[in-house]
Amino acid sequence: MPEFDKNSQFLKSNAAAMRALAGGKDHKVTYAGTDAHVGNNEVRLPALPPTATETQRNSLRGAADGAALWLAHHDPKTHQKHCPVPEGAKSIFEAAERARVEAIGSRLMKGVGKNLEAALNQRYENHEIDAPGGSDEAGISEAVRLLLREQLSGARPPKKLSMVMDLWRPWIHSRAGDLLQQLLDSLDDQ
Repeated sequence: MPEFDKNSQFLKSNAAAMRALAGGKDHKVTYAGTDAHVGNNEVRLPALPPTATETQRNSLRGAADGAALWLAHHDPKTHQKHCPVPEGAKSIFEAAERARVEAIGSRLMKGVGKNLEAALNQRYENHEIDAPGGSDEAGISEAVRLLLREQLSGARPPKKLSMVMDLWRPWIHSRAGDLLQQLLDSLDDQ
């Protein structure tokens, strides 16, 4: 079978698996760019290179699983009702929600957890997080997502980020206090 056909079949299977994991949602799935996006009726997943490696396929499975979990366990109305308005707070809130929905899938299905880990490793292959106190405000939401993921599912951050996460852990814990444990106790309650 030609490589193009293998990729085409993989993409169709990946989209079908995403819809099934999402609870039978019938979203249109397209592949473009490098990031996933979940809309009201469509999901855009990262494009697969023509000569994709197994690592890239696993990363794409992780992007699809993340989108499916978002569709299955995230309520947009509840999110809108509680989402803060200031941009920094909003990005932290959304990072925490992403960690919550992915933790649900990771805890219930080990294969989904491995796929999500592959997607995160791919994401942080070329993306770094600054240490606390830096000028990159996006680093806070990224660190919150990774720390909550660890707290909620037991999944460690990508190895490449282990040193910077060792700096973020006490910084976040000093500000969040017992809130992280409360989130663990109410994982299914958005």
